[in-house]
Amino acid sequence: MNGSRVLRVVLCLMLLSGVVLQSGCRNSQPTATLDDANSAYHRGDYEQAYSFASAIASAEPSLDSAEAAYVAGLSAGELGRTDKAVKYLRQAAEGFDKELAANAGVMLGLAYSTQERYALATDALLSAAPTLTGEDRAKAYYYAAIAQQKLGRWANARDHLTLARASSADPAFRKQVEDQLAVNGYTLQLGSFANVENAQAAADQIRDAAIEARVGAPRLLANPARPGQTLVHLGRFTTYTSAAAYRDELGIPGAFIVPVATEQVR
Repeated sequence: MNGSRVLRVVLCLMLLSGVVLQSGCRNSQPTATLDDANSAYHRGDYEQAYSFASAIASAEPSLDSAEAAYVAGLSAGELGRTDKAVKYLRQAAEGFDKELAANAGVMLGLAYSTQERYALATDALLSAAPTLTGEDRAKAYYYAAIAQQKLGRWANARDHLTLARASSADPAFRKQVEDQLAVNGYTLQLGSFANVENAQAAADQIRDAAIEARVGAPRLLANPARPGQTLVHLGRFTTYTSAAAYRDELGIPGAFIVPVATEQVR
């Protein structure tokens, strides 16, 4: 082999080596850590927190991957990505760390409630509650009871509201539980009106359709939260789902489904 040919071979090898080295440098990006994900979450950068944490959560099961799944789930929730929140919170709730799993279970239950999947919400919250203590346990029972009320499981809901009240030392929260214990159904709220004539007009507009649907005539009530205003309520329902079904049937998507106790009709 002559000298020029040897030189060409050496140059080719050097070029090839350079390509490999450059390629290796391009691919060796620094890997985000769990601390990076937590830092991003706490400073409110939920997009970056989700990106970092979801990547770590996808690794082999470990304490870090479970905590990363928790951060990914919380971040997804903050971003309004409820499906992703459920995915990662469910992973965290199945982790090795019991305290982390319980905290994830509570957030998973709340995410399920956002999706109106109340049976799953109840299961997640009640599974988490015994591991928690104090106000955290009280709130787990409280939100489980609200989900049970929406399912029409009133006796179970009362039991868990009673446990929520017993687990809390916060007078304001205990009053909130007492108010929820008074709830015995749901109604469709068509609006709150400063002028009673406007409230009556809104009631008259839906009256015939409501009676035909066997929901009953609309009711006018004083608004306890806003003195001087009048609420228009329609129907009494034992489950949230049945209230939603009648709202759709009557074509009033703007009506709110609200819990009710004993009403004082005007």
